[in-house]
Amino acid sequence: MISILTSVPSDAIDTLDWHAATFIASGCSGVVYEVLPGVVAKVSPRIAPSEAGIQVLLAQEGLALPVVTYAQGVWLPLAIRRAACSPHGVRRWSGSHCTCQQAADVLLMPKASRICTDDELEDNDELTVLAERVGPVCWSTAHHLWDCHAGNIAVYQSRYVALDFGDVSGTMRF
Repeated sequence: MISILTSVPSDAIDTLDWHAATFIASGCSGVVYEVLPGVVAKVSPRIAPSEAGIQVLLAQEGLALPVVTYAQGVWLPLAIRRAACSPHGVRRWSGSHCTCQQAADVLLMPKASRICTDDELEDNDELTVLAERVGPVCWSTAHHLWDCHAGNIAVYQSRYVALDFGDVSGTMRF
């Protein structure tokens, strides 16, 4: 399946049927939709190139979901832009201005089989190693910390992988 996913060109984001996308989850920095069977899109007013780059680096080590494609400034249907808007949507980030009338950034990746639970964080050597490997990459690449919590860890191909490498320092403004 990965060979099929990696062949998706970046302009394919524009050709997806966004009206048929299924909402999966939301977090501080974006919303996630399943846009094709087994393919999800993180949609946010801002996904920094460094965030996508960190994910590519970590995916090469099997520590993150592979990036299928990434694009900035994608004009999406209003319902999806609104969902990604902090004051009007389902995101958990507050204090940001309205982005409903702005293009969004999109990161396509394979769908994880599940998100980690808080109970799994207790005394889990595999997750400790994951955090010890992911944290330094985020710091050395973008000079911010990785927000290691259950919602930012998934299971993909029977192993834990890290999610969401955006700025959690409180300096995000969009």
